[in-house]
Amino acid sequence: MNAKAEHVLREVFGLDAFRPGQAEVVEAMLAGRDVLSVAPTGSGKSISYWVPALVDGGLTMVVSPLIALMKDQVDRLVERGVAATFINSSVERPEQVDRLRRAIAGEYRLLFLAPERLGRPGFMERLAELQVHRVVVDEAHCISTWGHDFRPDYRLLAAAIAACGRPPVAGFTATATPPVREDIARSLDLKDPFISVSGFNRPTLTLSVLRCRGERAKREQLHRLLPDAAQRALVYVGTVTAAEEVAAELGAACYHGRQDAAVRRRIQEDFTQGRISVVVATSAFGMGVDIADIRRVIHYQLPGSLEAYYQEAGRAGRDGQPAECTLLYSPADRDLQAFFIEQSGLEDGSPLKDHAYARLTQMMAYAEMRECRHARIADYFGERGVARKCSACDNCLAARPPDEPVAEDAVVAGLAAVARFSGRVGLANVAAVLGGRRTRWSAAQPWVQELPFHGTLKRWSDERVRQLLAELVGAGLARQSSGEYPVVELTPAGREAVTRGTPPQLMLPADPATLGRQAGARTGVPAETLDRLRRWRLETARAAGVPAYVVFHDSTLTAIAVARPASLSALLRVPGVGDSKLRRYGEEVLEVLRTP
Repeated sequence: MNAKAEHVLREVFGLDAFRPGQAEVVEAMLAGRDVLSVAPTGSGKSISYWVPALVDGGLTMVVSPLIALMKDQVDRLVERGVAATFINSSVERPEQVDRLRRAIAGEYRLLFLAPERLGRPGFMERLAELQVHRVVVDEAHCISTWGHDFRPDYRLLAAAIAACGRPPVAGFTATATPPVREDIARSLDLKDPFISVSGFNRPTLTLSVLRCRGERAKREQLHRLLPDAAQRALVYVGTVTAAEEVAAELGAACYHGRQDAAVRRRIQEDFTQGRISVVVATSAFGMGVDIADIRRVIHYQLPGSLEAYYQEAGRAGRDGQPAECTLLYSPADRDLQAFFIEQSGLEDGSPLKDHAYARLTQMMAYAEMRECRHARIADYFGERGVARKCSACDNCLAARPPDEPVAEDAVVAGLAAVARFSGRVGLANVAAVLGGRRTRWSAAQPWVQELPFHGTLKRWSDERVRQLLAELVGAGLARQSSGEYPVVELTPAGREAVTRGTPPQLMLPADPATLGRQAGARTGVPAETLDRLRRWRLETARAAGVPAYVVFHDSTLTAIAVARPASLSALLRVPGVGDSKLRRYGEEVLEVLRTP
């Protein structure tokens, strides 16, 4: 590592070592290479361009849309003796002129600019007078129409870079998928860039999804998740109305884009200074807000993409301490995001509109997935080498049943139902017909009761039927359309499977009752006792509005069933039963064990 860079890091910024991924970016910038760095919120990307700016001298021009953050960054740099300034709409015109004059005179090491400045008459010509040593583009995904936050002003960057004499360029972003990275590199005309993707695996963040049926269930979960008013928390919602209603429900501060700028500034300052602990906000809150000790981020409604979700969730735990990121999920939340897409002005069938719906589908897949959430996020953003199982998401922490093959007749029934209604109804109505359930739609279509597959899966739970249909989509046998009201249809592979009468083998999580009997037969675990404990756990979890594993993990229930403790002291000796759970559940567990 460059000795001067380490000296600056230590002496100017008081840090002992670079974080993972930072040193490589700094080395590439000091070597004069173009750089594209993709690292999540809170990973310390500012250090990656502050240090080179001080090591090799000259002026580093930083283009950023984060007006709120500019002053904070400049203040922090000035406190450390670094000559830095910013120019944006918050600065009076005469002061802007003076700061630009001083930058041209070589008085600054870092000049922060808002992108809209580039479009002002005559400004581009003044850039040619600057002796710019390096251009840094913050929030670089804003230049891509494929990104989740495209800003037209960013399209002026290529001309601005050329006006500066085409110095080395470094783009930084927290939310660029591989296709967006390619678009950024192309739009900025990066020459053989050094590309760094790191930091998306943040094991100090516990990721979880709580499935909720309706608003009432979500409000109950909010009250359960926010019992400690002393802990700082952010609750993200999708609309201004939701922000106001949820804030009133919680007695919390409300923040959204329709508020007066002074009100938003006061709320942000109060939250930063710790005068308020909970803010309910739309996506307008957070860009450029540097608060290290947010302990919980809750998404009350489904975001429109994984990029948006992880950028907001990543604001938790920036101090490196454990934090919780929870999504309150209802499939009906899709309707809100579909409404936003339909109101965006994009033409039906356009690549950008289809891409928006594809990102929404990926967000829903994340909410409904059964695998490691950290691994999924790392895969989405293209980070390699992340373990397939963690100890910091609900799926990995829960003792998830192993997968078992689905009976062929069930797969055939699912395919037949999708084929019969192809392109006319959504998954929910197909599931209702397979389960033999009466809905408003089926009541208006009495002929569906005569279909050969009607009620074929009536012994299955609604959730399991839905899982089967989702598996058909995941296996490429069926697909959902885009649009505000998606319908389901067979793919060519699905039609071929129906024609041949040989559906592929599908897997679903094992049925709990079957799993309990199999586990007992294999291991000698008393299956009936384990079943009783699981039923008790499920009832207890539902009453408390928490996932079952929060009460006891499956491994703990199994150990209890094997040990059959007859006293509280004996129960305490079972692995996984601590003092807190003993006080809360001990007597109930013993009663379950005593009941034949």
